[in-house]
Amino acid sequence: VNWTQNFTSGVKQEYQLFNQKKSNYQIVVSSDASESEQWAAKELQHWLKEIGGAEIPVVPFNQRKDGPAIFVGYNALAAQKLGVKEPAASDESFRYFNSGPDIFITGGKQRGTMYGVFSFLERELGCRWYTPKVSVIPERNEYKFSWLDRAEKPGVRVRNDFYFEAFEPIWAARNRVNGAMSYREQPG
Repeated sequence: VNWTQNFTSGVKQEYQLFNQKKSNYQIVVSSDASESEQWAAKELQHWLKEIGGAEIPVVPFNQRKDGPAIFVGYNALAAQKLGVKEPAASDESFRYFNSGPDIFITGGKQRGTMYGVFSFLERELGCRWYTPKVSVIPERNEYKFSWLDRAEKPGVRVRNDFYFEAFEPIWAARNRVNGAMSYREQPG
């Protein structure tokens, strides 16, 4: 067998999330999205506007329009693409990936999906939340991608930093710190 004749890598396909403060995308949440998934979708909207200047609408799954989307949370399309059942609500693992131009961010309803959103913003777009008052959010004219696939499962069930600023709940959620020790209520 001559493998060089039978193998082709295909043409690399690039997708554009935003360019010059414009985007064709929408952020789609399930009709039964949890409070933390809804909050994560709004955070994603906010930080994408800070980074690229594009106002990307957040819409319910049943009101989405044709065109590319970022699906936040587990839904029928994610189930079809992943081929797995919905994770337990308390599962803090997550996965984000693309299927064509669509981006899926899935995980457990309480914190998993939320952590997936912040991982996407951190790993793909360079966002850093160093303290509650010090963040680095790089501005860009465009963001293109061809392949996304990242999954994480926390190896430690309770994660906490023991210094004063780490007890701020929004900072903790953005940095995937969950050990509030009943000291505060935080998203998720």
